[in-house]
Amino acid sequence: MFLFYQTISFYGTLSKADILAPLVQEPPFIYDGLNSFYEYGRYIYADSTEDLKKSYGSLHAVNGISLSIPSNLIYGIIGKSGAGKSTLVRLISLLEKPDAGEVHFDEVRVDNLTKEELIRRRRRVGMIFQNFNLFSSRNAAQNVAYPLEIIGTPKAEIAARVAELLELVGLADRGKAPISTLSGGQKQRVAIARALACNPDILFCDEATSALDPQTTHSILS
Repeated sequence: MFLFYQTISFYGTLSKADILAPLVQEPPFIYDGLNSFYEYGRYIYADSTEDLKKSYGSLHAVNGISLSIPSNLIYGIIGKSGAGKSTLVRLISLLEKPDAGEVHFDEVRVDNLTKEELIRRRRRVGMIFQNFNLFSSRNAAQNVAYPLEIIGTPKAEIAARVAELLELVGLADRGKAPISTLSGGQKQRVAIARALACNPDILFCDEATSALDPQTTHSILS
């Protein structure tokens, strides 16, 4: 199973046909912070009888969302800035716990895992953050290598995998470059390579290709 979440902010009126046409394989989910969408198939979902909710004080970032996505699709979540798209993705990707509701991967509930179980499950999930979240103390190659290091991958395998991924994102000659010397687009490519390092079952992306040119975007998606 391999899913690609792409959350995009927009302002004003925008139709589904105008957004993500080159990327998504299903009509995108237009999210306003309140609505729900459900589609049958193998899925990740917040059960419709126990809707996914998350609040920060008086702010209801996610308020009763039911979302189901079949496997092996590139899928988009779209909504206005501040609608709660990033929070929704963080809940589904297990980075945060919901206040209410359930999250299931392939019909297995995953939001109530123990600490040890959660660590193991997260190792099968990739996440590309909107603000990159790279380690400034590591160069590009070392950032990509990090998830492989923490699961005990042999050094030779790490080196080969890092080289493969840097080649994929067009940074084969920038592996030793300090993060501070990279452009925004290059940092985004490093973040994408790092998220792919462990061959995740599911890849969650928060505006992950927004700083990339179309050719690089399609190269990575393919």
